[in-house]
Amino acid sequence: VKLVPVAEIPVYADYSTNQKPNNVKEYYCEIEAENVQLKSGKNIQYIASNEPGVTPEVIGQKTLNTIGGENYASAHDYIEWSIYAPEDGYYNLAFKYRQNYNSSLTSFRRLTVDGERLFRELEYIPFVYERKWGLAVLGGDMPYEIYLARGEHRIRLEVTNAPYREISNLLHSVSSGMAELDLEVKEIIGVSQDVYRLWNLESYIPDLTDRLKKNEEMLNQVFDRMEELTGRDRTDFNTLSAAYHDLEKTIEDISLITSNVDTLSNIYTAVSDWETTVTTPSLLLDTVCIKS
Repeated sequence: VKLVPVAEIPVYADYSTNQKPNNVKEYYCEIEAENVQLKSGKNIQYIASNEPGVTPEVIGQKTLNTIGGENYASAHDYIEWSIYAPEDGYYNLAFKYRQNYNSSLTSFRRLTVDGERLFRELEYIPFVYERKWGLAVLGGDMPYEIYLARGEHRIRLEVTNAPYREISNLLHSVSSGMAELDLEVKEIIGVSQDVYRLWNLESYIPDLTDRLKKNEEMLNQVFDRMEELTGRDRTDFNTLSAAYHDLEKTIEDISLITSNVDTLSNIYTAVSDWETTVTTPSLLLDTVCIKS
């Protein structure tokens, strides 16, 4: 057995400076995304769509003309296609996709060519939240020039939730912290509301406000990081934003906890749901596009 260090993956700027002969002339090819060479498991399903513009469009019958969706979301799930390069040279890649599963979140994928990780920018390819079908050109307005030797190649698009790892950890900490507090509170006041009794919870749990504020601070970190990743405002993250506002109101008025025994459980349930959401980035694909 021989141990060797993992090769460092270059950034695109370094990859692009290593120029090779470019013999390819004008070339364009679309591959139906459902025509896969390989996929990681049966969970990744073929899905019929009759939306305008989705190909192939067959009138009068149901056609499985897309692939992915909600089941193409677990870390390391992948879809692999075979593509053909007519000449040695540089090519651009794009994917026609729809990502309207995770409200306001961006789904990320890693792309490899023939099993090789070419440059770092392909480690976390963003597929932004979009209600309609869109085209994700790798590299955006300045498309990446990817070198392919003449012949067949395998391109793989693999699920990665690594950009959300820090967010997921923070959400888990908040969810766990709120669940622990909820349990402590219900051990004191019970699980049913007593409208005739006034409670001073902080006499039983002296650090109650401090712990709530700590969770509020972690949620602020979550919003800051999600705004960086998605370009969205925190108000776009609907149920998580609502849970944050409920937490704010609870900090301002601790009596809300005893007037509604589900106050804390409602917050940690919403936060826990978002922990699941950020770690399951769904994506639906229609076509893979290759051009020179």
